[in-house]
Amino acid sequence: MKTRYVKDIRVLSAFQQTIRAMQILILVLRVLAVAFLVLQSITLMRDNA
Repeated sequence: MKTRYVKDIRVLSAFQQTIRAMQILILVLRVLAVAFLVLQSITLMRDNA
């Protein structure tokens, strides 16, 4: 019973690490998307000026 409990904890911590990694990935993608949009708008304004 005890070994099974330890195994469950290990699976849970691995799951939490995966979720954290995915959150970081989403955050990075969001930052990249915002940076891309900002660069695009800057180039558009430069072309219009």
